[in-house]
Parts: sequence; structure tokens; C-alpha cells
Amino acid sequence: MARFALKPLAMTAPSFRTLADDFFVDEVVPPRTPQEGEHLHIRIEKRGLSTDEAVRAMATAFGIAPAGVGRCGRKDVHAVTRQWLSFSGVSEVQLEGLDLPGLNVLESVRLPRKLRMGRFLGNRFRIRVRHLKPEECTRAEARLREAGLRGMRNAFGEQRFGKGGENTRIGRLLLCGDFEGALTRVALQEGPRVERIRGLLRAGRATDALRILGRRRAGFYVSAHQADGFNRVLKERGEDYDKARSGDLLHRHKSGRLLMIPDAGEAKRRVSTFELSPTGPLVGPRMQEVSEDALVIEQSVLANDPSPDPANRRWFGCMGARRPMRVPVTEIDSRMDGDDLSTFLELKFRLPPGAFATTLLKDVLEC
Repeated sequence: MARFALKPLAMTAPSFRTLADDFFVDEVVPPRTPQEGEHLHIRIEKRGLSTDEAVRAMATAFGIAPAGVGRCGRKDVHAVTRQWLSFSGVSEVQLEGLDLPGLNVLESVRLPRKLRMGRFLGNRFRIRVRHLKPEECTRAEARLREAGLRGMRNAFGEQRFGKGGENTRIGRLLLCGDFEGALTRVALQEGPRVERIRGLLRAGRATDALRILGRRRAGFYVSAHQADGFNRVLKERGEDYDKARSGDLLHRHKSGRLLMIPDAGEAKRRVSTFELSPTGPLVGPRMQEVSEDALVIEQSVLANDPSPDPANRRWFGCMGARRPMRVPVTEIDSRMDGDDLSTFLELKFRLPPGAFATTLLKDVLEC
């Protein structure tokens, strides 16, 4: 592998967001064959925009409601990202002359079905890491190769929890029934409904403010609390995230099914081949429970969390599930390169839906 001499740089932590182009994401979907249908699927490239901002901008340009726009997932803001969106009631003619800041249309195809969250094959990443010493580059490349063999810890990225973990706190307050406390924190954030929520809170109408927040947004905060619990359990498992413990429910990567295998030898063998992986909790009324050693760990970590009461409607649709503690990292490549700003280590890899590249980078760079 060719090596570049690193240009002198001020001592600073490794960075992969110095420029928007340093963080590139390309959504991977099945091949799209044009068909007759009401949904126009549009592949976009956005720069410095959240997926929600891109959706609102395009919906406004087309004269439709943002709520009807389909997408497979949300992509990073401080990055260059490519993804598909689907629009009902929009014609190909409306794409002509479309000029929106930070957004380009790459291609379009008409299909009969709307895009749904989570229904895609994964994401390809190209990340440029700056401010690395030569020995740090060597270690990072070795850790990325190790992740390709062992899988990466499937922790949720910090962006899931909001600034300072605020999304998690709001979700916990909602689960505890403290709607006014939760909405007071929501009112300190930015968003299209925040002004109405503030006004209703000032009038002492917390229940009405909760309706304005909406079930989907409330569920977003509750799911942040669930994700935080998963991360804490995963952290407690330490380096055993890729090893089966007694009582584990194991995720079968090919089918997504959950299995409990009493035979420790068989479980160890099937986990070692990456057929199966241990799972952690996304706590909710319908989550399947583990047992034995795995249950002891989860109970000790989550002892002070709100109880998943099946009669509790405050889960806002987040009814619970189990999430694999590791996921495969594929299509791995790395090289040293540079531009006018500095040299950098360029990392390429592919992750399945729901996996956070920032988690992998944190492990690879030890930052």
C-alpha cells in the first residue's frame, strides 16, 4: 500500500468532518426497474442538510405535504449523502429546473410502492480522517480489518441521543408520565411545532401540547431512551459482545430470527462463524426476555429504568425488540491520500441498516 508523508499539522484530535466531503454516505437499495405506479422515487445528493430538511424543501417545491414523503432512513447532516425519497402525486416534469440549495437530483424512477423506513440493504461509507500520526494510521487500518473479521459493536451513535443526551431525558420523562416536564424540554429545542407547544404550555395545556408533538415524534424520544439502555448493556458486556452467554437470545443474521440455543458448544460454534450474534434489549412491553447470565446483566444495568408495563400507552408505538450486539462490516478498503488542506487516511466500508458509522470510527480511532 502506497504511503504519503504527512504534512505538518497542529496537534489536534483526529477529525473526519473537517470538510463536508470528508464524510460521504451512499444508500444501497435493490435494483430499481421502472414500472407504472403513483410513486416517483428520486435519488438525491444532499450536502449540509438533514433528511427531514431535504424532505421539507422538496415537498414545498412540489406543493405537497412532507408527511407523505417516503424514505428508507435518515442520513447525516454534516456530510455529503445520497439516498432515495418517494413522492406521490409528483410528475417527472416537476423535476425540470428544480433548484434547491445543498440538494441535487441524481436520477428518478416510477414505482408502485412508497419507500418505508428501514427497508434497504445498507450504506456505503467513504470517510477521510485527518490529523493522524503515521503510527495511528497503521493502528486504525488494523482495527478496521479486525472489525471486518469480528464485526463491529452495534452501539447507537451519540447523535441518536441529541445534544447532551437531551432526547434520552425527554423519552424517560414521557415514559414516567411527566408530560409537562418532557414538553418543557422539547420547547427548548428547534422545530416546526415548537412555537405551538410553547404557547400551549404557557396556557397550562400540556395534554394538547402532547397532541401537537404527535405520536411519531414522541416515539422518537422514547426510542432514544431505549437506545440508551441498549448501549449501557452493550458496554457492560465489554469485549464479550461477540460471544454467547448462557440465556442469550441470538440473532440469526440471514433471517433476522431470534434463537435460544441451550447447548453452549453449539451456540459458541454458530456465533464464531457469524451465523448468529448475541442481542441486547430495546426495552418495551413486547420485548422478548433473555435468561440466566444474560438476564442478570440486563437487570443490573436497567434496574432503575421505567418498567415496560403492557398497559402503559406512554410507549408511543415503541413496543420493544432485541438488537444484535454486533453487525458485519464489509467492502473494507483503506489508503493514504491528500488534498490542498492536508493528508488523510481514507476508509471505505459498508454497514447494514441501523448501524452507525460513527460507532465504528470511534472504535477504529479510539476517540
